[in-house]
Amino acid sequence: MSPAQNVRVERIKVRHLNCLLALAEHGSAVRAAEALAVTQPAVSKTLAELEEIVGQRLCVRTRKGVTLTAVGRVLLRYASRSLHILGEGVEKIVEMRHVD
Repeated sequence: MSPAQNVRVERIKVRHLNCLLALAEHGSAVRAAEALAVTQPAVSKTLAELEEIVGQRLCVRTRKGVTLTAVGRVLLRYASRSLHILGEGVEKIVEMRHVD
């Protein structure tokens, strides 16, 4: 069984992806929490959940903040695209409401 088969993708929620994006953008759990309008412990918990789901460390904390690992950077690319496409889908639904 490959490692990818152990990852339960259905457990990944939009909040996990938003958290990863915010951490990458802001470089700090505190600033990511502010951007997401949640607490810093909520960001830490969400990141820990995502790391548990994928079975890999996604971020490294240093005195200067948070940096993504190589695995975190790979997931970030897919998370960003996934959220973008999801947003496009929601926009299309909104457009369809105005047509009916």
